[in-house]
Amino acid sequence: MMFRGAKWTTERIMARMAGRRIRSLELYDTAADDDLLRALAEVGSLTTLHVSSSLITDAGVGALARKCGLQSLLIRKAPLVTNKSLRDISVCLSLKELFLGGTSVTDEGIGLVRALPDLCSLDISQTQITDNGLRRIASNRIELISFDDVAVTGTGFSTWSFPEKMSFSTKRSSLNDEGFAVACQAFPVLWNLVMEFTDVTTSGLSALAGQAPTMIRINGSKIDRRGVLWLIKNTEVESIEVDPSQFSESDAARYKDYNGRYLSICVYNDHSS
Repeated sequence: MMFRGAKWTTERIMARMAGRRIRSLELYDTAADDDLLRALAEVGSLTTLHVSSSLITDAGVGALARKCGLQSLLIRKAPLVTNKSLRDISVCLSLKELFLGGTSVTDEGIGLVRALPDLCSLDISQTQITDNGLRRIASNRIELISFDDVAVTGTGFSTWSFPEKMSFSTKRSSLNDEGFAVACQAFPVLWNLVMEFTDVTTSGLSALAGQAPTMIRINGSKIDRRGVLWLIKNTEVESIEVDPSQFSESDAARYKDYNGRYLSICVYNDHSS
């Protein structure tokens, strides 16, 4: 079930759900608070919760994590959710997907997610987490991480390892050449890479040598035309997304299906950062 907008209070949502054992719930900018999460925890049937709210706190999140077999917990724009929630989340061993974007979790608490045996997707965007926090996670299971708008350079991946297909997505982070090289070493099978508006440069791309990412998005980065050409000629990438300052439409047409292999180059005109 999904509820959107401030008209949906805890009472109205509870009335709508009366008599049902809800397994999946999406709450976007509603007026619901911890009382709703506590009530759901008592029922115990919830496996998926997507919530965007400034009203929920550690109390509500903790109740759910302790009493529900959550597999997917996506929290956004919830500044009252802190490291205290992570202590409860870390014992929810069924969890596979955890988004913490816009919460107040920090380096001191994020290492607790290492205890989750099946966690494969993590989003730490718009948090206070840095490379120190990444080092504390030291994951060998997570196969997708997103880190937008954070002070992460990438060097924190030095404690990570994942031998299979690994993807990461970052926008407006502090990712730089040194950190990208660390990530490439930790993840020898990088799959889908999104590096928008980062400090990775053309020379930094050399860390990808020998890898075969399926998709790479680099618009807004410090990678120029030479870097795009390097990707085309030195990797088996199938899809590249750039902006016009990096590669022109005519360039994209010229290198489509390069040397007989499938290759798509998309040039986006959106310069927004």
